[in-house]
Amino acid sequence: MDVKANMLKPIILLSGQTRSIPTGVYLEILAGFEVQVRPKSSLSAKGILAHFGTVDCGYRGEVLVTLSNLNTNGFMHTIKQGDKIAQLVLVPIIQAELVQVDSISIDTERGTGGHGSTN
Repeated sequence: MDVKANMLKPIILLSGQTRSIPTGVYLEILAGFEVQVRPKSSLSAKGILAHFGTVDCGYRGEVLVTLSNLNTNGFMHTIKQGDKIAQLVLVPIIQAELVQVDSISIDTERGTGGHGSTN
């Protein structure tokens, strides 16, 4: 779902600046789910990026969206009341239990090659 900016005065996002934008949205999420905050492609195409984030089931405050102006050419972007600034996606989650071990199998196609090790 789209989420919109909710503030009294416009917010100007200068080149290279990051700001948290209020949405007026409060959620009560059931256990076993999370809401992910994701960027909108229409803003990303302009160099305005909503940071990916997670709202978990224990959080009860206002959902804030962190926006960054990635432009380095002096472009500033004005965020006004009601502007669509991000998307919220409800996602089921699985709680894993981590177990510490002394070694793991490295016999796989990728092995231990790191970033870019699979072509």
